[in-house]
Order: sequence, then structure tokens, then C-alpha cells
Amino acid sequence: MYLYGASGHGKVVAEVAEECGYNIEAYIDENPLKEKVLSYPVLHKIPPHEIEILISIGNNRVRKK
Repeated sequence: MYLYGASGHGKVVAEVAEECGYNIEAYIDENPLKEKVLSYPVLHKIPPHEIEILISIGNNRVRKK
């Protein structure tokens, strides 16, 4: 699973996902300064292959977009 959004809310989502038994591959975030969050790498583009993705953006307006 990939998490889209690598800020504070993304960290909380990762912890919940881990507790539920999900395997997190990486975060996806547009911020080029983010390279790693918790122990996961941060990608800056969505991988070209089919993936499971969970939106982990905390800001409601941004998440809605």
C-alpha cells in the first residue's frame, strides 16, 4: 500500500495501517524536500504500475481535490 500525503496526518494513517496489518511500501508526496517519513521512502510521482493507495492528506480542502 502507498500513502498519498507525507505530513502529520500521514504519520497517523501509517500507524493505524500498520496496526491493521497493512504493508506500506512508501509515501507519495509532491514536496521534493521530503525524502523519508518514519522509516518509509517518499516518492514524488505515482508509480506507473497498479498500486493500492490510501489518501493520507489531513487538510479537507486539499484532500477533496
